Amino acid sequence: MKKELLQNNPCLEDCDQMKGTSDEKLCEKCMTTLPNLSNKSIESIVKNYFGKKKCVILSNHQLELFLKMKQLKKITIASSLFIGTTFMFSAYGQTHVQHADSCLIKGIAIDEDREILKERAIYVYLKDDDTIYETRTNENGEFQLNLPLNCEIDYSNIKQLKNKKIRNRKQIHLRKAKTITVSRAPGFF
Repeated sequence: MKKELLQNNPCLEDCDQMKGTSDEKLCEKCMTTLPNLSNKSIESIVKNYFGKKKCVILSNHQLELFLKMKQLKKITIASSLFIGTTFMFSAYGQTHVQHADSCLIKGIAIDEDREILKERAIYVYLKDDDTIYETRTNENGEFQLNLPLNCEIDYSNIKQLKNKKIRNRKQIHLRKAKTITVSRAPGFF
């Protein structure tokens, strides 16, 4: 049986009626010599002929295998798209929930003279009941902390955030402050 591996409209000539030897036959309609691959393995056919857009002679068994592989490829693509969209939507939902339960506090570390501390990374931390939230400043002296809503700060090395309560949607007073002072304990930095 004559079949082109990649096209949907192969030449419908009957290979048994073509002239030629057992290894090759001449298709008078296409005017091409067709190699007989009925004795070759599927691996060698795929390696040497797949994607070359040439007509070849295949056995019925080989042809069925290629058609099954083509269907399996479509099923694999469809199932991977389904699984990918499922993971994408669940990841989006988890990300959305994580951000709804926390607020972001941004600030700039300055010293007692209100100079921005840029010389090195400074350790910034907040402590609520049983958790310590920590970060370091970047090269511009800026920092940011992600805190859960409704947490009460017991201790902080940021002067203006000591003993503040962060409530639901009430973190605006923290964002209005352009700079947040970091206290410098002697010998601590």
